[in-house]
Amino acid sequence: MTPLLLKLAEKTGSKTVDGGMRINMRLTKQDIADMVGSTVETSIRVMSRFEKAGLIKKMDCNIVIINKKELSAIARPA
Repeated sequence: MTPLLLKLAEKTGSKTVDGGMRINMRLTKQDIADMVGSTVETSIRVMSRFEKAGLIKKMDCNIVIINKKELSAIARPA
């Protein structure tokens, strides 16, 4: 899911005033699950973990990446 969020931010993203990157697409939980080949329940759990860790937040029906560096590190483990 992490590579998807980073790719969407790269393709459609815009900077927010607090330094985040807003994904300028309205995505349902089902859309995200379909894109990563997962169940809705799993995508909800992963997104919730990302929110609790301060990596992303939901804002105005969009996803905002707050900590791109940390999210990228999750996508490419050492």
